[in-house]
Amino acid sequence: AYPGIAMNERIKDTHNSVAVVVFSLALLVSLGLTAWLFSAFFTDFVLACLFVGLLRPLHSRLTDKLDGRATISSVILCFSLAILIAIPATFVVTSLSVEAHSAYITNKESVTMERLYEVLFGDSFISQQAARLASLIGFEYSPQSVSKLLGQVIGTVSSYLGKQVNGLLTNLVNFLFHVFMMLLMVFYLLLDGSQLKSFLFRISPIPDEEEELISTKFKDVGQAILLGNGLGSLIQGVLGGVAMAVASVPSPVLWGTVMTIAAFLPLVGISVVSIPATIYLVLNGKIAPAIIFFLLCTFIGLFVENVVNECF
Repeated sequence: AYPGIAMNERIKDTHNSVAVVVFSLALLVSLGLTAWLFSAFFTDFVLACLFVGLLRPLHSRLTDKLDGRATISSVILCFSLAILIAIPATFVVTSLSVEAHSAYITNKESVTMERLYEVLFGDSFISQQAARLASLIGFEYSPQSVSKLLGQVIGTVSSYLGKQVNGLLTNLVNFLFHVFMMLLMVFYLLLDGSQLKSFLFRISPIPDEEEELISTKFKDVGQAILLGNGLGSLIQGVLGGVAMAVASVPSPVLWGTVMTIAAFLPLVGISVVSIPATIYLVLNGKIAPAIIFFLLCTFIGLFVENVVNECF
């Protein structure tokens, strides 16, 4: 009887080992799929944590004034944050649309078929060089062949622009969705962020003191990036756009937006826009405005980088 009992015990141990392996594999697969599912919202979660770190003191004070109504405080702060995001975004999109339409109308009025024919087939320097280049490559340079080639180019460009417009609409919807998800995370983190933090501390093998230090450093670095670099880049973009508008540079909102993005990126500054804009003013004979504009943009960059960013 004893050998049979021993064999049963070995079989039972084998079954238990197989069960542990299968459970472990299933758990790893489940965790991997969960991580893959929520990976698209990782950036939203990080931004939500940064905003919560900034809004937490204000949420506590507002909750005390509302007699402990934490939910109402979270709603008010999330609604205010949504407005702060929506107003500049709406202004930029509207202004860019107006500038794009204005540029289209201007180019449409300035570029006519008669002027295009005169440039391409008249006695201008461009027509002479184009005819010489066409003869070198064996292309028949005539109104009919050029018209056919332009038709093909316009068709390709139209198709490309159509794809870009569809992509822009898709990106806009995607942006709005992620903003909504971030605001939703901010709402719940303001309410239950402390409980989530305590739960993560309990399951983490790191000592609580080191976990608290990591959390504090993350909040400090995030605030420095969000307030220092973010606010500094916004100031540079706004002031740069105003300087462009004063200097009569076309599309100041567009280039001011580009300045904001360029100022936020490491090793890139507003000079990638201010230098070409200065050259544009010089080529148009506006020497004094070009010098003033360049000096002003240089002062803005130096002031923000060395004064505003250092404050955070």
